[in-house]
Amino acid sequence: MSNAVLQVIIMIIVILYCAYMLYSSLRLYKKDKSGAAEYLTVHPDAKRESYSLWQAWMLVGMAVLCFVLVFFGQLITPEGQQVWIYQLTYVALGLVFLGLSLDVWLHRRLILSSDGFFYAGEIFRFRAILGMDQKRGIFKNVKLHLANGQELEMTNRVGMAVREEWLSWKEKKKEKRKNRRSR
Repeated sequence: MSNAVLQVIIMIIVILYCAYMLYSSLRLYKKDKSGAAEYLTVHPDAKRESYSLWQAWMLVGMAVLCFVLVFFGQLITPEGQQVWIYQLTYVALGLVFLGLSLDVWLHRRLILSSDGFFYAGEIFRFRAILGMDQKRGIFKNVKLHLANGQELEMTNRVGMAVREEWLSWKEKKKEKRKNRRSR
């Protein structure tokens, strides 16, 4: 098998993998969009929170740059190199950046209501939260421990917003119990 054929096979595999990743991100985005609309109709008092969406827009900009380089890549390609390899690489990178931008968009937004929240296409109730941990290290993500044994990891800012609402919900619940006992 020649070197050029092997390069073509590898690039096709890489592009198909990148396209699959973009497809799975799009599928999750559609699920999130339809679920969010439904959640907002059921919970009219819910508020939508968004954090650090500039990162998603930066990734979209990187994707656009990659797709522009597909057409103008021959201007910056070294003399004697195969331009199509660079163009396919830019397509693959553009697909990766688009998928990552959708992922960032989904994981930096949530909808908070009085009894729970909607995050990344799923509904979570405050009463199902057993506890929260903040991870140490470079990325200080928050991990929620849920009653069904599931663990949900989210970014620090999103996790802190959920934590504040969860603690507020717990206080309201305690007050409600206290009022029942005093009757």
